[in-house]
Amino acid sequence: MPIAAIRVCAFDVGTSGVKAGYFCGDELRAATTVTLKTQTRANHVEMRGHDVLHAINKAVRTLCVEFGQPDCLAYDTFSTGLVLYDDHAKPLSPIFTHQDRRSIAAARDIVAHFGEKHLLNTVANLPYPGGIGASTLRWLCQNDRAILRRARVGQTSSLIAAHLTGRHIIDPSQAAFTGLYNFKRRTWADDIARYVGVTAAQLPEIVWADTIVGRLRDSVARALHIRPGTPLIGGFVDTSAAVMLTPMHAGQLVHNSGSTDVLALCLDKPRPAAHYLSRPVGVGAIHPPRWLAASTIAAAGAAIEWLRQTMFCELPLDDYYHRLAAACKSPASPLEFTTGLAGSRTAIEQPTALLKGLSLSTTRDDIMRALAASLTAESARRYADLAALTTIAPRVFTIGKASTLASAMHRAWPSRHTFTAIKGDALAGLNVLAQRVMSH
Repeated sequence: MPIAAIRVCAFDVGTSGVKAGYFCGDELRAATTVTLKTQTRANHVEMRGHDVLHAINKAVRTLCVEFGQPDCLAYDTFSTGLVLYDDHAKPLSPIFTHQDRRSIAAARDIVAHFGEKHLLNTVANLPYPGGIGASTLRWLCQNDRAILRRARVGQTSSLIAAHLTGRHIIDPSQAAFTGLYNFKRRTWADDIARYVGVTAAQLPEIVWADTIVGRLRDSVARALHIRPGTPLIGGFVDTSAAVMLTPMHAGQLVHNSGSTDVLALCLDKPRPAAHYLSRPVGVGAIHPPRWLAASTIAAAGAAIEWLRQTMFCELPLDDYYHRLAAACKSPASPLEFTTGLAGSRTAIEQPTALLKGLSLSTTRDDIMRALAASLTAESARRYADLAALTTIAPRVFTIGKASTLASAMHRAWPSRHTFTAIKGDALAGLNVLAQRVMSH
């Protein structure tokens, strides 16, 4: 099928909404967004599975009614988004997001039982609360065993595939964030699964994201105004969609600077460690099966926005960011600001932020300089951790809206690079994936 003729309806599922776009070849015809709500109670941060499925249906239907039958659908989702559901894709639990921290004690249990070395050598990650699904499953085993025993277990991507196609599947990138994926055998780690209370029969079939992972069921297709049997492609973690817009060479670094700041280093094989997340890109059928080592500041742009709302709320947005740019180049603040406003995705015991050195003469600009200095120093430290794995390529790919902070971080890195902004977003990456799969 010629690339110009391929019509793709792509949708990117985040914790704040579903963004969908309709492509004809490389041209984005239109995009639409349906908002979603995250429910927060103490350390519980979750979403309703029904709301996610309804938002997807609404976004896809809106575009397909206007532009007609697509040749395929392609999608990605946030992760971790662990969820339990039945054989008919009916959610039996909330979606437990990566910000959920109810499973700290369960995470300690898993590490005490297996040891860090076995976990890293088997599933590549420790069971970080919220960030890796095994800790949530252990919590469910201890607190809601009856539902866990009769449920299918998957990520949000699995629930979506089950709803749209009837298939119980997951790609390697999402599987890695369950904390149950044996990366050496490319299958499930039975010993860890048993300990957290699930069996292999409850877990999804592992499939590459660069394949047709299923075809639309008749009833769903009719509701979406799409032909039954339309192919579904993808299902990998949202960051992987952005990576699809790069060459994916080993040693390539992608810097995603947004509310969360992520340095993702592309590797030809996994190099697990306790202080960063390891996962496959998720492709391997028609692309090289690359891995990512992802080092994350949980609140970077979000910390800058917190400071604006808390101490600079009267300033127009442009004036605030001009002030921030000046602060990033100013002499060091007398204060010490320890990052941790949103905890950590790579720690079991969750840190909190700390501001030291306050006095009656402290100004809000001192605090701004301290926060900027803390975030840039943390970025430099994380860069050095990744550089120890392999030589980082001179060309770094960038994505995200926190450009002022990102520029300050780049100046703090010990090596010089050229920076190429990724043209497009997750939807564009999904379109690239779908075009290649449908043309293969």
